[in-house]
Amino acid sequence: MDARITKQRLGNLLSYDWLKIIVSIAIAALALSLFFTMVRTTPTSAQSFEIYGYTDVYTGSKFGGVSEELESKNAFSYEILTVTSEYFRDDSYSANTIFGARRAAKEGTVMFVTDVERYDEEGNLKQASTLRSLSGTTLTTETSLGGYYDTRYFMDSARAYLEGYFGVGFGADSPLDEQKAEESFLKRNSNDKRFRSQKNRQKGIAQEKERLHKLKADYLTVSAAFERGALKHLVYTHEDKEYSPGIGLDGLNTITNLVYYKEGDEAAKDHLALMLFYTSYGKQSELTYDTLSFLSYLVTTYA
Repeated sequence: MDARITKQRLGNLLSYDWLKIIVSIAIAALALSLFFTMVRTTPTSAQSFEIYGYTDVYTGSKFGGVSEELESKNAFSYEILTVTSEYFRDDSYSANTIFGARRAAKEGTVMFVTDVERYDEEGNLKQASTLRSLSGTTLTTETSLGGYYDTRYFMDSARAYLEGYFGVGFGADSPLDEQKAEESFLKRNSNDKRFRSQKNRQKGIAQEKERLHKLKADYLTVSAAFERGALKHLVYTHEDKEYSPGIGLDGLNTITNLVYYKEGDEAAKDHLALMLFYTSYGKQSELTYDTLSFLSYLVTTYA
């Protein structure tokens, strides 16, 4: 039987069966796509670190590449699977619409804003800052929940979280409660596709211990930055109650390379603030404290 492939036979095949070939290729591509979608780990909201710049903040030369820099410096633990940045330009109604959609989808981790208050001649508040306007008093504190953290409460809560693993009054050399770290890992990642096998679970437990040690170091770095004034809690008063909706960044000398406030034609680091979003992550709520790693990055990179 002559089964040689000739130009004529190949031409006939393509002439009569080209549609079948295209359909077969498309089915194969779809099957591969579905396969990789099923086996890969899809980042949750808690595992996605999203950095926003609000409309009245200007972005510096480093903002566009901040995601890549954070990843190259291994700024985050194994639990943060994606890092992105987005700037909401103050050019139209669409900026607020997009921002609202992001928050409705539980997206966003931190956001750079400005803290510029306008007063009249009698000293009365004429125009609230973006920081005050966005936060109102809807902050996450010990007694209330809101869309943003009270930054003092966040730091207190982070300390309490780490004390659960390193003991009250922990320091740089405090040992980790390894059993508790392992139990926490297994509870949080019981359904994570990355850790299905026993070998990968053991690897994940080791990564969790590294994560906690890193968070302890980052917390100590950030706490020291608050003590020396490189970072500061911006405190407002409402109905005789104080709240802190943002972290002041004017103590970071080169922060204008990342974001800045514009005074005339000059790029200024005054009046810059960082807001911390509150999102209920359920059993992954511990990952909220990975924000410490971003704060540590800001301090070590721009102070």
